[in-house]
Amino acid sequence: TMSYTELGLAKKHLAVYHSDDDDLIQQCIDAAESYALRYMGRTEIGDVIDPPWLPYSEPSSDQTVPALVKQAILILIGEFYETRQQSIIGASFTTSPVAENMLHFQRIGLGI
Repeated sequence: TMSYTELGLAKKHLAVYHSDDDDLIQQCIDAAESYALRYMGRTEIGDVIDPPWLPYSEPSSDQTVPALVKQAILILIGEFYETRQQSIIGASFTTSPVAENMLHFQRIGLGI
């Protein structure tokens, strides 16, 4: 599947100006989007999706991915790129609570 986040935008966010890491950055994009989807309980990231982005409305052509979701994905991409090697014994990787807080408002299927 094609990523929603463009490689050029991710590279700009990471301040990477060479193409040596393009494959690695694409892998980080894919992982960040996958993480975000699972966290939100959604199956896709796109402008017009069902169920629609919150607050709930009918899917329409003017619906777009919320800025908080886009930024959270960029934050995750940055974390995955910068912490791609866990070589310190006893260190553990945790995702950004900021990114999860940004994604939280788009979670679905949590019940009442």
